[in-house]
Amino acid sequence: GTTAFVFDVTLTGGPVDTDVTVAYTTADDSATAGSDYTATSGTATITAGTTDTTITVDVTGDTDFEPNETFFVDLSNLLAGGRAVTLVGAQGLGTIVNDDGEPTAAIGDRVWLDTNGDGVQNAGEPGVQGVTVSLKDGTGAIQGTTVTDANGNYLFDNLTPGDYSIGILVPDGFELTTQDAGGDDAVDSDADPTTGMTGVLTLASGETNLTVDLGLVAIPNNAPVITSNGGGDIAQPDPILVEENSTFVTDVNADDDGPQDALQYRVSGGADETLFAVNPNTGVLSFITPPDFENPQGAGDNTYTVEVEVSDGEKVDTQLINVQVTNFNADHAPGDANGDGVVDEKDVAAAFQFLRDPVNDENEFLDLNGNGRIDIADFRAWLRTEWLVNRPVV
Repeated sequence: GTTAFVFDVTLTGGPVDTDVTVAYTTADDSATAGSDYTATSGTATITAGTTDTTITVDVTGDTDFEPNETFFVDLSNLLAGGRAVTLVGAQGLGTIVNDDGEPTAAIGDRVWLDTNGDGVQNAGEPGVQGVTVSLKDGTGAIQGTTVTDANGNYLFDNLTPGDYSIGILVPDGFELTTQDAGGDDAVDSDADPTTGMTGVLTLASGETNLTVDLGLVAIPNNAPVITSNGGGDIAQPDPILVEENSTFVTDVNADDDGPQDALQYRVSGGADETLFAVNPNTGVLSFITPPDFENPQGAGDNTYTVEVEVSDGEKVDTQLINVQVTNFNADHAPGDANGDGVVDEKDVAAAFQFLRDPVNDENEFLDLNGNGRIDIADFRAWLRTEWLVNRPVV
């Protein structure tokens, strides 16, 4: 629409007894006739006995954000009853005040999966949903965050024009692709792979920048590798020797490019897998029931085979472990229980005195191997104590 801009024309020194006329015409300054105001010209009359009149110029309204603009009204040919009169002020200045708000700016575009790792958005490469993107101003202060939609798109709008940068929270299992590859800002990745931030981008009034793209590449997941017992498909030494009545077999350890506490172990096979258990978190492999050399489990030859698997949740490694149960022979025990200088069957009876329970009841014996009875196996367990190992034989 238009708005009437009214200029006052005034006589100084009071009224006169005749009409006073003055010619006027508009002229451009920073405002332009036709787009900012309507060009006007004519003659204004101050009626006899009065001191003023007005000149009206129509100003054209718009919604553009722009500086204030000005135009002139020039006066000439001032006459009073046909007589020429001197003009004191021959020009009026009109100012068109901008009343439109400054247009806001916007920035954004897309987070995508760079499947071929070339740093450029290629046909068919999908957007990544659910990625957190942040907006920082020129001081580095965060002005907002958003999450990418189903197509990987994001947008920050209604922004005050100025300096901004975009950051990305890289999801687990991914890293940023090469920055500024290919020379086309509309399809490259703009974030620094080290910092996760773009450079500073200046937004002008009313600007929408939809070229700020962020490319992700999947980090390769290598399978864990069993390193204990020589590594490889078969544990070394082959077989691993385990003395009867003992449950511990070996520690299974593995290396992985992910966190070690994420590895999980399990018994995955072998002819005798049902006789073994492995701690899923530590990899300690044990017999479920202590083996008895005289009464072997399985095939009856005191040789056992078990396969252990380690997994990072996606990929696995396995190792076959052969176990040989050995006989515990008291004749070769490292202790002379009765102190006669000879390790023989007499030490068995002497050793039982050490199985008495010194805390609860001296008439009760300690079931050292936990099999529910007091027998030769408890003597063997006692022989493996530090006391026997360190006691010199006479």
